[in-house]
Amino acid sequence: MSELFEKIKGKFVDPYMDGEGDPDNETNTSEYEEANNDAVSSINAKMIVSEPRSYEDARQVADYLLQKKACVVNIHRLQESGATRLLDFLSGTIYAINGTVQKIDDNVFLFAPKELPVGSTDHGDQ
Repeated sequence: MSELFEKIKGKFVDPYMDGEGDPDNETNTSEYEEANNDAVSSINAKMIVSEPRSYEDARQVADYLLQKKACVVNIHRLQESGATRLLDFLSGTIYAINGTVQKIDDNVFLFAPKELPVGSTDHGDQ
């Protein structure tokens, strides 16, 4: 896994667990423990972790982006055609709000509005 994914992974609580291992008590959001960036700390920075189960879940992720929340989207549960449609829809949303998208892993993408700049320490193959 990439360094960026490892950094991001440490900032989240599993959205399908409530701390006691009960997947029925879901929560979809988690706050940064502490913002290191003044631009991020000046707004209510939240990041959403989403595992869409169908293309129809794309609208909910787009709504989070419109609310200026970054979203980590894991598409491993989707068939290829649904995953392609979902990524196309979210890419259009990101374009419309001047945001960014980064591939974190094979099936994991980070969508961020322009208000939440996301940097990468990856300097390519050196």
